[in-house]
Amino acid sequence: RVLLALAHKLNFHLSVQDISQAFLYARRDEDKPVFIRIPPGMKEFYQGSGDLSKCLCQVVRSVYGLKEAPRLWQEEFTKACVDDIGMTMHSNDPLVFYIRRSQIDYERSTSENMLYLKTDPEPTLGDGDRDTVLFTVSHVDDSLVCAETPQLQKWFTARMKKAFKLTNETIEKDIKTGVPFLGYRIIKEGNRLRLSVEHKIETLYEEHKHLLSEDQYEL
Repeated sequence: RVLLALAHKLNFHLSVQDISQAFLYARRDEDKPVFIRIPPGMKEFYQGSGDLSKCLCQVVRSVYGLKEAPRLWQEEFTKACVDDIGMTMHSNDPLVFYIRRSQIDYERSTSENMLYLKTDPEPTLGDGDRDTVLFTVSHVDDSLVCAETPQLQKWFTARMKKAFKLTNETIEKDIKTGVPFLGYRIIKEGNRLRLSVEHKIETLYEEHKHLLSEDQYEL
């Protein structure tokens, strides 16, 4: 909420990104193997291999349902933001990352992690020498992006698409009709930004209305 308030106050450009099958990008620690029975639907790929009832599969990816899956995915997302894109993790919140326009003109050396080399300025970012900034906050597979300029916003999206498959990206022009994020809908109404839970309430009502008696109030 604080980041949304600041972004709206400073007139930043907002977007919401949804990463497809996020947990599967992270690899498990091979020193602590996990095995499962062959799931239904996979046995057809092993036809002719004999009796598979006693066979097991080793889990090498952070599949949904494992206790460590959220942690492994967050480590993978952090690695992409910090090591690959060059962002900085916020000192007070490990789920918030930011990058300044001036940082983009430098790349980490492949032979020395503490060495950064200046590259040619990114021409598509515009704004001359002005040092603009972009923030992103992650929650599992959803990310809220707040960029000072649309050029910086597009640059970040392009870099994210190199690292992950985005199921959906909702940009600011769509926020006028309401963008779902963490159970809320972010709605832009003139010079005001509103967080609505109406959609969540309606969903809960539809799921549980069969428990209501006829004389109870209906939405």
